[in-house]
Amino acid sequence: MKTRRRPAPRLLLGRRLTLVAAGIASFLALGYMLAGVWFAKIQLEREFRQNSELAAASLASSLIEVMLTYNIHEIPDLLDNAHLANPDIRYGFVTDARGNPVAHSRTLPAGVPGDLQRLARQHVQTGGGEREYFLRTQEGDVFHLVFPLEGRPGGYLHLGFSLEPITSKLRITARHLISSMSVGLLLSALAGGLVYRRMAQPISELTSAAAEFGAGNLTRRVAHDASTEDEVGLLAQAFNRMADQLQEKVTELTRSQRDLADEKARVQAILDGMMHGVVFYEPDGSVGYWNQTARKNWGIKEDGPTTMETLHAGQTEVMNALESAARDQEFSRRLQVKRGDRTLDLFISPLVREGRGFLGTIEISADITEQVASTRALAHAEKLNVVGQLAAGMAHEINSPLDGAIEAARIIERGDMDPEEVREFARAQRTALERIAAIIYRLLTFSRMEQARQGSTRLETSITEAVELVRYRLKNSGLSIEVPDAKAMLQVIGGAALELSQIFVNLLGNAIDASPAGGVIRIEVEEHDGRVDIAVIDQGPGIPEEAERRLFTPFFTTKEVGKGTGLGLAISKNIVEQFGGAIEFMNQAPPWGARFTVHLPWDGTRANV
Repeated sequence: MKTRRRPAPRLLLGRRLTLVAAGIASFLALGYMLAGVWFAKIQLEREFRQNSELAAASLASSLIEVMLTYNIHEIPDLLDNAHLANPDIRYGFVTDARGNPVAHSRTLPAGVPGDLQRLARQHVQTGGGEREYFLRTQEGDVFHLVFPLEGRPGGYLHLGFSLEPITSKLRITARHLISSMSVGLLLSALAGGLVYRRMAQPISELTSAAAEFGAGNLTRRVAHDASTEDEVGLLAQAFNRMADQLQEKVTELTRSQRDLADEKARVQAILDGMMHGVVFYEPDGSVGYWNQTARKNWGIKEDGPTTMETLHAGQTEVMNALESAARDQEFSRRLQVKRGDRTLDLFISPLVREGRGFLGTIEISADITEQVASTRALAHAEKLNVVGQLAAGMAHEINSPLDGAIEAARIIERGDMDPEEVREFARAQRTALERIAAIIYRLLTFSRMEQARQGSTRLETSITEAVELVRYRLKNSGLSIEVPDAKAMLQVIGGAALELSQIFVNLLGNAIDASPAGGVIRIEVEEHDGRVDIAVIDQGPGIPEEAERRLFTPFFTTKEVGKGTGLGLAISKNIVEQFGGAIEFMNQAPPWGARFTVHLPWDGTRANV
């Protein structure tokens, strides 16, 4: 590829490097100057402080002698003489031990100013002693030195020294440093200019070659002396090697792009030949790809929808699954959806690659219309089989209420009871017969694939009805039953009363069969957060460990042959699960035996007493 030779670009980098070097040199020179001024300031202040302390100590010694002789009128003279001997002393005054002025120099014609008086008193209040203060006044900065006067009567000497001498000397030092710094910077600038001119030509050639190479002229190289070992020559050699390698990589990339295009065409052909529809959504929800089967499954035309929102408009469940996959980037979903008269099995999963994060969402669909029709036919056949199983266990379901009705009829037939007892047994007989009718009705309803009637059931009513139905068996077996107080069974359970009663009839019947004569059967009701637990406990031998695993399996029983069908617990478990609850078993410590506990969901509603 040939390109027009471009003019050599300006050496902006060289200029910038020169400016950077100049800036660094200026910064170092400035730092040198500031450090010199700082060190000079420290030295001057140290000397100034030493001289001030010596002057204050000498003057304090004279003042102590005067104060010992109580010649206080001589103190101003001593302070004035100190000012004449050291012109840096701007003022002086003496205070007593409480910080009150006693005498002052004539340099304070109006007396000790109020701010100095406050300073003297504050000095005494904070502990006294020798101390230094830096004050800023209208006449300039002052070094205020406080020196204690020991002995009697005691007090403090306050001297204010002008800082102007230090400032003047610092100005002179700074001017000297600036002069030397300027000379150094000028020499550095001359040396930098010479170096810049020497490097300009090879760098210009290198930058021109890089610009042409970047514009597409992959044959451009930098002419250089192979024997040159300076940085610019080594950089030119490295540039030429890089250009050779990059040209080879470009040739390989062009070949790889052709191979990739061929591979993409093959993958497209494979995906289009799949029996499952495939749709890929980009992270922003737009459709990145779909195959021919997906077009067929979703009825997409060539100019069809290009986003998941338009493709699945009105399909809330599908949109929720797609949005969840894009948001959580963890969970896959599988669901069935209707599209016209067809049923589609849909699998939705996020695509996440380590190091690259979320790449998008994949949607795989399969037309299962015929499969669903076949499954429904098999489900109906299975339903008829279950009806057959229920019919086989019908004798067990009807036996308990039928025995109760027959026993009630026999007792009435003896004719040795008063009318009230006759009516009581007649009611029990009617209840048992209604129970049989309800069981047959339930079987017929189930065979017609009708749902059981739902409502709200008082737990007390169901438990009482179950106890009444088995009371004749309790009496004949010599057993007694412990039932919770009526107030403990006021919970209202959502569900069919018939089915709830059937659970307790089955559990009580099993407890009667397991308990020895003279034993006790106990019913316990406990409330928990969001549920109510009803336990039926007998005094039998418990359930053998090897039988526990199959306890709720249909047609499995631990009773003697002819005494049980093995359907009671299986049916009870099925009913409990329909209520949204669970049933569990455990063996109790003697004298108790098996404990069956029914857990039912409860919203806290109670029946009226």
